[in-house]
Amino acid sequence: MNGTGPQYADIAPASAIFVDMPNVIMGGEQQIRKVIVWRALMKAILNNNDLSGTDVRHAAVYSRNKFEANEAAMSFKRVLETYQEKAYVQAAVQEAKDTDSLTISDMWESVIEYQQSLIARSGRLQFPLQVRHILVSGDGGYLRAYQGLSRVYGECLQRELIIYSWRASLNRRLARVANKVYFLDDIPGLVRNNEPAI
Repeated sequence: MNGTGPQYADIAPASAIFVDMPNVIMGGEQQIRKVIVWRALMKAILNNNDLSGTDVRHAAVYSRNKFEANEAAMSFKRVLETYQEKAYVQAAVQEAKDTDSLTISDMWESVIEYQQSLIARSGRLQFPLQVRHILVSGDGGYLRAYQGLSRVYGECLQRELIIYSWRASLNRRLARVANKVYFLDDIPGLVRNNEPAI
């Protein structure tokens, strides 16, 4: 490699944010629909320094409702831009029974895209790949994505998983593979009663 190209060490670890909107809206002890202040959630992620030292390469909110997804994505984007200029938050809408399959596909894609970007920028690939996933859901269905990534990449992937979930909705097996767990129950101002979320 010649001396003019970017050094591998100059490339920050990748981070990705996956927000399972139905799980957040309907989860928790009382499984009733909640009005969520999405901005409060993104501020909590930033205040906990969960993105610190990383390049946010993927951020998406997953929902069956296009209007809700767009509203949440805009709120997230405004806050995320205080951390990373030109932030992009995708509103991923799937009208199927749940959005898990789309989220799992994006989890894999975030790792593959990071791998490809390292090759494109430095001309080589150095292991382990460093990836931090922030999953806003306690759904045990996501466990298979992380089991699969571990199977395929093994020691070549240094994966950090940070979970935000309602206490009552957190799957124990998913919690065991996480590096950190935060409870949505503890985020001030996350749920708004009888007012529109912004």
